This record gives sequence, C-alpha cells and structure tokens, in this order.
Amino acid sequence: MAATSTWRTSLNLHQFCKQLKENNAKDSLKKIAFDSKELIVTTYDGDLFVWDAYSSHMVYFRLKNLLPEAKEKAHRYQILQCTDSPRFDVEGLIINQSASHIIVWGLSGIKVVELPRRYGRYGEFEGGKDIVSCRTIQIAERYFASQQGVRLREAAWHPGSSSDSHIVLLTSDNVLSIYDLADPEKAMKTFDLDSGSRFDFNPSPTKIRLSSALGETAVSFDFGPATELKTRQRLGVSTLQETLPVWPVYIVKGNGDVMVVYTSLRFTRNEHLPVQGPLMMCPPADDNYGLDACTIRCLNISPPVVVIATCEGKLHHCVVMATEDDDISISGHSSLGPTPNASIYEPVLEPTLWVYESVELELSLTTTDINDDRPIEDDFSCPIRIIKDPCTSTRYHCCHGAGVHSVALPWLSCVHRFLTGDNNESSLPHNQECVVEHLVCTKPLPSSPAAPILGLDIITDPSLSPTLLSLTSDYEFVALPLSTKSSSLNEPRSLLSDSPGPAVTSPLRQLNREPFDQHIAKILLRNSSHPVLKSGPKSELSQQECFQLLTRATQVFREEYIQKQDLARQEIETRVRILHEQKKQQQRDINSLSQSRNILQDKGEGLASKLNSAQESQDSLLRRLDQIMRKIQSRVPMLSDAEKHMLRELKTLKGNLDTFAKKLQQVKIKQDFQARTAAGDRQGPGSPAIQKAQIGQLQHILKQEGEEIADLMKKITQLKMETNS
Repeated sequence: MAATSTWRTSLNLHQFCKQLKENNAKDSLKKIAFDSKELIVTTYDGDLFVWDAYSSHMVYFRLKNLLPEAKEKAHRYQILQCTDSPRFDVEGLIINQSASHIIVWGLSGIKVVELPRRYGRYGEFEGGKDIVSCRTIQIAERYFASQQGVRLREAAWHPGSSSDSHIVLLTSDNVLSIYDLADPEKAMKTFDLDSGSRFDFNPSPTKIRLSSALGETAVSFDFGPATELKTRQRLGVSTLQETLPVWPVYIVKGNGDVMVVYTSLRFTRNEHLPVQGPLMMCPPADDNYGLDACTIRCLNISPPVVVIATCEGKLHHCVVMATEDDDISISGHSSLGPTPNASIYEPVLEPTLWVYESVELELSLTTTDINDDRPIEDDFSCPIRIIKDPCTSTRYHCCHGAGVHSVALPWLSCVHRFLTGDNNESSLPHNQECVVEHLVCTKPLPSSPAAPILGLDIITDPSLSPTLLSLTSDYEFVALPLSTKSSSLNEPRSLLSDSPGPAVTSPLRQLNREPFDQHIAKILLRNSSHPVLKSGPKSELSQQECFQLLTRATQVFREEYIQKQDLARQEIETRVRILHEQKKQQQRDINSLSQSRNILQDKGEGLASKLNSAQESQDSLLRRLDQIMRKIQSRVPMLSDAEKHMLRELKTLKGNLDTFAKKLQQVKIKQDFQARTAAGDRQGPGSPAIQKAQIGQLQHILKQEGEEIADLMKKITQLKMETNS
C-alpha cells in the first residue's frame, strides 16, 4: 500500500510536470472558461499521455517508473512530436484498445497519431529517444475545410473494428460518420440524424440550421452493448439463418432527445439501417428531463443503463428496455423515414428509456450566509463530461468546470436479478438510490472563478492499484485511490471487502435478512463528503469566505462522520450486549446439554449390555429352532424332492459299485493267473510261451486298468463320505 501511494504524491514533483505547468501557466489563464470540456489526458495501463498545448506535442511518461523498485535511469519522459501538428485547439485524447493510435481532436478537426514501436531495456518508444517523431493522419480534412460552420462534437473508436482502425465522428450538422484510417478522407458510412426533418431553409454551410437554433443539434454519443440482427427466412427456402453483429449508438441532442443508430462495419456503402428516435422516456416530463443536455454514456451491463447529463448538473439514469409496440421497428416504420435496405433483417423493436432516478450534483459547495444562516444560491452551470469506470460497470465519474464527482449505482444488481432471475423471489429495489461522492472541488464558493478539470482518466494497472487521475486547470495532477467495488470511493474499507464473502451459515445470522456488517456500512455511508479543494490560480478568498468553508467542512464532518460513527458505536454496543446475553444463554444450554449427554451415555451403556444379552439369547433360540426343524423334517412320512433326488443318486452309485466290484474280481483273477504263469516260466527251462512284446503290452494294459481301479476306488470313497454326511 505504501509503494502504491508513493507514486501519487511524487507525480507532481517530476520534471515533466514542472515543465508542463511552466509552459501552460500563462496560456491556461486565458483559455479557462465555464464551458471548457478539454480532456487532454489519457492513460493505457500504466502509461500516461498528456497534450502540451504550448508546444503542440504529447508527453509520454511511464507511471511505473515512480515505484520504489523502478530503476533510476528509467525516470525520464519522452516527447511525441507530430509530423503534422494540429492547428486547432485540442479538446481531447483517445487511445484505442491496442494502444497503437491516439485520436487528437478539437472543434475544428481531428488527427490520429500513430505510436511508434517500443523496444529496448525499458520498453520505451524508439529505444528511449527524448524526442520521437510520430506519423500523423488527418481525418476528413477536406470536409472540415469545405464546411466552415461545422464543428466536431465528439469522436470515438468503433468497438467492432477488428483492426482497431475505425473512427466514429459526430459533427454539429447532425451527421454521424465512420472513417477508416486506410481511407481517411472518405467516410465509409454516414448517418443523417435530420433525415426526417421537413425544414432545411439554410443549405449554406456557413449558416446555422434551424435544428441548431431550436436546440436539436447532437452534442454527444456513446456505444451500447453489441447485439445481433438475424436475416429473414425466405419462403420455401430452408437456409441457415445468419446473424450480423451491430453496435447501437445512443446520441443525445441539446433538447434532450435521444436517438439510436445501429452501426456495423460489415455493411456496404449503400446498405443502411434507419435512425430510431426520439426515444420515448418514461415517465414523461414536461421539460423532457432538461433542455440543455451535454453528455450521454451507456453502461455496458444487462440491461443497459444510459446516463444523460445536463449543464445544470443533473444526471438521469435510464434503463433501456425493449418496447412492446410491433409497429416501431427497424424493418417497419421509423420516425426518420423508410427502410428500403433493411428488409433482409428481422425487425428490431425501438427501445424505451425508463428513467429510474435523477440526481443533481453539487457543483459548488453549499454554504450559508453568516448573517441569516440561509443557503447561498448558486446558478453556476457548465458542461459535464462522463468517464466510465473500467474497474466496475456500475460506477462512473464526472468532471466539469467545478471539479470531479464519482457516482455508484448499487441498485443495478437488483434490477439485473429481477430481469434475468428464474425465481420469483427477486424484486425491484425499494428506496435504493445512487451514491454520489464529491472528490475534487475547484470552485468551492459561488464567487470563486471557474477552474475546470483539463483531464480525467482511470489507471487500471494492478501494480499501481486502481487510481482516478485528474489534471486541474493549473496543470497539477490529483491522484485518488479507487476501490474495486461498485460502491462509493470513500466507503469504509474495514467493513466492506472487495470480494463477496462466503455464504452465511450461522443460525443467528440467518434470522436477519441483512448481515450486521452491511447494516453498519449503511449507517456509516455518507450522503455528502468534503472534497479535495483545488481552486484556480486567481482565486482569492476573504476571511469571511474562508470561515464559510470552515463552517461547511465542520458541519459535514460532524453530520457525516462523528454523528454516524456515534450511531454505529451505539449499534455495535447494543449488538455486543445482545450477543453477550445470547452467549450466556448458550453457555447455560451447553451445560444442560453436557449433563444430558452424561445421563444418555450411562443409559447407553446399560442398553448396550442388555443388547448383548438379547443377542446371545436370540442365537441360542435360533440354534434350538434349527434342531427342532431338523427333527420334525426327519419324522415326516413323505420324502421331499431333495431326498428323492438323493435316493436316485444313491441307487445309481450302488449299481456302479456292483459293476466295479465284478471288474475288480476279474482283475484279481487275471493278476493271480499272471503271477502263477510267471512263476512257472521262471522254473521251467524251456522257452517262454509269451514273447517280450506281449509281456510289455500286458503290463501296459494292467497299468491302465490299475489306474482306472484306483480312480474308481477314490470315487467310491468320496461317494461313501457324501452318503454318510
């Protein structure tokens, strides 16, 4: 933790920060205005890119070099010099997902800087040169030169680009264009957001359109989660149904109308989908939820949530839901004209925006008048830029002319379970609101001059820990640590862990629907916080204004910290008393159960001895019963089937024995005859009556018969044994 916090405090002490502040100190005072929307800072993992407006180049610095374990030789920065420097005021930097190109855009044009190769010991550009020349690509140069009245509202990389080289532009003439870096002058696809308008009395590009005068100019856009379009099945043809991935683009106009454009890089130049909108917002409002919309962002969750910001500091959280009206679809009717080339796809219903909640940001700190203790009203307004948090999809951050806010949406998980859950137990959240944290305040009082945030981005590198990095108007970096949860930034870390704990198995906790740690966390949850004060360089506060700030800070700390900590302490003490009493009762129950256990053990031993005696008696009775059954069976006058079978076998054996006895008698007679004949042959001098060959044959026959006789004797003996048994 100490290593990760070291680089945050030492960042402003680095040489490139000092040089950046020195170069832009004088010019920044002239450029600061209420409607400043510059975001000249972008990050990629641990790499920091900052645009130096004074020198018209980018400064690259590797933030990991500020860690204690980094080498001292690597504590240097590089200057990325554009081969064709932009002549317009840079409004923002956007790096693509592969970190190969960076968009440098302003109101009057857009350029793309191609990042050079990295190599060397420290992985720096071009091996570590101090100044590196970068190839610069001009996008739509002729278009902006010919349309002098057109201004670029916003630019972004297309998320569906496999080569990561497609750029989407939104211009003030209500045209959404897609460009490819391979052909930077000709748009591969354009969408006219005013194609359904009947009024176009100013064809000249130097004049203002009627839609712009009425506040119907598109001001911001963002991509929603990808969806798939299915091709229609032809009649009589059974083919595999193909799908086409498309990315919906949500566009907001100055009057609050929201449009939807479905984009795909696989579309041909003549193939297009209609523009849907203005989308219906429920519940409806008289002022259409504000007539000064400035930014729109879509949180990539299920269901998608669209955040619309107004210059008055209001944020509207809208859940995107599909409408049930079959007449409003891509393949059918649209409010902006027919759909001649969309008939090959199945209809897609026009979505509806359900406004879940609206919240108003505290741009300047709310202070009270010293004389009558009335809150000082502030009519300050400025555009708000929204930055999505890559660490969690249920949190985003806002920067504006008065500071930085962080907004968390804890109710999104309940909405997701309600819409996607199979069980009927899930329900919509009740009385659950978003959590807003005021992190950085650059305009603490209504009388303070505006000091807008010039850059805001989030560092996601694990070695640096998640950090919110902002660049103030005096070119100083403010690095604030972020938690990985979707909760607010200043929630107590000791009570809320970053990962969900194991399932509660304690019977005591099962009685409560809400765990005690979450109950304490809700008590300690702050409705307002005291931000980091970073006023402008020309801000001079009087003693009365300083006292107002001190009073406000004291009130916040008293109401949001001390009082809630006292309530948490009382809850904990009450909980401790209850648990102490429960512990005593449980101890008494344990003692009673121990006594019952001893009694049961004694009874168990007696029952075990009785069980052994009963088992022995049962065995004795079974033996006696077996003997009785044998005797009864022996006295039955009728033979059983087994006895009849045994009788037949015994008769067969008796017949075999008689046959074997006769054969044995014959063998014995032959043996006696042979013995006598052999004795006479030995005594007589004459020649033997039997030849040697005959003698050998007789011996062989006798040997075989002897073996057969031995086998028969064994069988007879075995049969006798079986018969006796």
